[in-house]
Amino acid sequence: MKNILFFALVMVMMTACKQGEVKMVAVDLLKYGIPVTIQAPENATVTQPYGEGEVWIQDTASNFDIQVMKMITLGNDAAKVKSEQLEATKTVEGFSKLIMEEKSGFIFEENIAVLNYDFKYIIVQGDHQYIFQKGFTTIATLEAVEKMYEAVKQ
Repeated sequence: MKNILFFALVMVMMTACKQGEVKMVAVDLLKYGIPVTIQAPENATVTQPYGEGEVWIQDTASNFDIQVMKMITLGNDAAKVKSEQLEATKTVEGFSKLIMEEKSGFIFEENIAVLNYDFKYIIVQGDHQYIFQKGFTTIATLEAVEKMYEAVKQ
């Protein structure tokens, strides 16, 4: 009897854990003018609220909110663009600390009335740079930002 109860408890716990999982799918952003494929929640919506230079990928149910900005670049050195973005980010009011830094991106903490996390990931292709970051209106945990960062990482 104890084995049956234990097995039933394990099954309930496994089901509860699976309900919290978000199915991620490949999302090709080429039709939005961004030649990159990222991972996003299955129910995410992709919009261009301000025209061709900006794309939003959002799924409020999973706290997934990414903004992509497309800009002309003068060089093809993604590490240099990332370094410039990092220096600019550090000067913004509310920047608290750098959490993680890699060749093409970084995660940071900000504190403007509430503790929040954000990231920037840079891709340079041809004469354009694509800057991926958390949407401006979303308050995100470090775990949520890490998932978004991994979703765009190439």
